Amino acid sequence: MFVLVLTGKCNNNCMFCYQDKNFSLDAEKAKSLISEAKERGEKLINFFGGEPTIHPNFFELIRYVKDQGLGFSLNSNLRLLSYKRVAKSIVDLDPLLIQTSLHGHNPEVHDKLTRTEGSFQQVVKGVKNLLELGYDPNRIIVNTVITKQNMRHLEDIADFILNDLKLPSTKFSFMEIEREALKNINKLLPKFRETYPFLERAAKRAGRLDKRIVIEKGPLCFCPDMSNVSYIFERILIDSNKFIKRKSCSNCPSNRKCHGIHRNYIKLYPSDKLNKKELHRLNIIFRN
Repeated sequence: MFVLVLTGKCNNNCMFCYQDKNFSLDAEKAKSLISEAKERGEKLINFFGGEPTIHPNFFELIRYVKDQGLGFSLNSNLRLLSYKRVAKSIVDLDPLLIQTSLHGHNPEVHDKLTRTEGSFQQVVKGVKNLLELGYDPNRIIVNTVITKQNMRHLEDIADFILNDLKLPSTKFSFMEIEREALKNINKLLPKFRETYPFLERAAKRAGRLDKRIVIEKGPLCFCPDMSNVSYIFERILIDSNKFIKRKSCSNCPSNRKCHGIHRNYIKLYPSDKLNKKELHRLNIIFRN
């Protein structure tokens, strides 16, 4: 998969955004990158932002991808897809996957983090439009970035996505602490050990519904060890040098499966290390 960042601009203003808001690709450069990706053997183009749907050539570029015989996926806040005609135009083009974000189980939590009034209702409407148009729910991924403001609501968020929206899985991500997220790090970033019990409750709630959760961009040692929990490991995150590992990580049985810790996490919590109880739990998990 080739990730094509069309623009850093967005119609939300998330407190934890890590994109360059001044970045934007023109159509010809985007087409050139798509063609180069095809030549390298890529089969799927992931439209990413910012918010790709606000790019002036968004639909033109999707059609170009399709004309090249390639598939596409979309990362979007779905605000424009709250308009059914827009949602239908995208569904008709048959994206392989659509990923969106929901950072709270109600407008109070979500809209505070996006700093955009009405964004909660629009993403919910966007998801419902996709489902009403017959788009496969297994191809919709809803992601929640874990912050101090929403971590106590992770179980409620999981319940809303899995039970109310009736999706088969949901995803929780630890923050990429860059740009806007870095500016707000003291307000936003919880310690990993603070999030663990809330992730565990969310996973248990998903399990009772016979559904799954996925976790990414955090250390594996703070992910619940449950049969319905998956961890996304992306080599590109290690290679980017955004994520690092402490010396003690070399002795960890999950070292090769784990991203480690974002480099800017250690700036805020330089002494945050696993205690003996957490090390014991980790060794039990990977010995079994």
